[in-house]
Amino acid sequence: MLTLLSVYSESARQDFLLPAAENVTLCARAERFGLGRDIALTLSAAGGWHFTGPCTASLRHAGVPYADQPLKAGDSLAYYLSGRVALVLLVRQQASPFAAYDRYRVRPGSIYIGSAADCGLQFTFSSGGQQYITQYHAELRFDGTSFGICDRSRNGVFVNGRRVRGSAALAFGDEVDIWGLSLVILNGGLAVRRTPGLTVASGVLTPGNQPAVPLGAALSQTVCHRAPRSLAPLVAAPITPEAAPAGDAGFLSAILPGRRAEQQTAHTAWLARVTAQLQDRCDANTRVMHAQYPSAAHCLQDALAGRHLWQRNPAQADFLTCRAGLGDVPSGAALALPADAPAELYKLQKKIRCAA
Repeated sequence: MLTLLSVYSESARQDFLLPAAENVTLCARAERFGLGRDIALTLSAAGGWHFTGPCTASLRHAGVPYADQPLKAGDSLAYYLSGRVALVLLVRQQASPFAAYDRYRVRPGSIYIGSAADCGLQFTFSSGGQQYITQYHAELRFDGTSFGICDRSRNGVFVNGRRVRGSAALAFGDEVDIWGLSLVILNGGLAVRRTPGLTVASGVLTPGNQPAVPLGAALSQTVCHRAPRSLAPLVAAPITPEAAPAGDAGFLSAILPGRRAEQQTAHTAWLARVTAQLQDRCDANTRVMHAQYPSAAHCLQDALAGRHLWQRNPAQADFLTCRAGLGDVPSGAALALPADAPAELYKLQKKIRCAA
């Protein structure tokens, strides 16, 4: 089982999946969590994950000072800073690093999220004797086109890791977290993470797939972090160049300077034709690679504009396949050369590269 540590403050939240290592130090950044300083949380896996080092003096578990006990699913710890609770740490365990979501279509109107029995998303979560979810914790609104959320609770609602103050408009791809309950906004629907303690009202949410891209949104370009499904293949068949022009014996070339100049001109023209043939192949492969692996700057244009690249899953063969770095790569335009080919062709084959 994998251990997930969810860290909450008054203004933000963040999940930390503990790695397969003996020791790890997590950092709750002051800027992100609205704290007076960074907080370092050191954990050891020896004998089961547990906190260790200086941070233990500021931790309380179930209201009493933390005593180096192993963490287990459902644990809640409080980190005190300057005499007040600065962070709440929730411990979860899961079998896979990837979470499973179910998709639902949504009718226009309001969906209440909370512990009350009549909520569209009924959810409870308690830890350390404290109930974190109120009866009508949040109201999710859908007008048929766009979503919004209203926080009606004491403990907060978080959108993309930031706490909502009052109400907030939601965009396609936004993640809503309510103390372990995770929702992702789709086009006219929701993706809801399968969560213990969650009941979905069938009369409010209808199971069904939603399009992965907002309908009616005019996209100027297709940008993704993996190879699109339809690609022109790289051309890998070897190129057989035309034979080099025949030359006279060395004696005739030496005594007939004009004849030698003609041979050099013919040889230069032949080499230019072979070079152009190689370059055409290289340029074609370069275009395929640029379509398959957009540059980082290209991808960031959409990421910074608010679109999200989360719609991949480990069942897909190209999951986490991405372009890393810039630079030239071999052209893939191999030459089928005879044994007596001029040396220039061997040098030419090494020189031509694709600008990746």
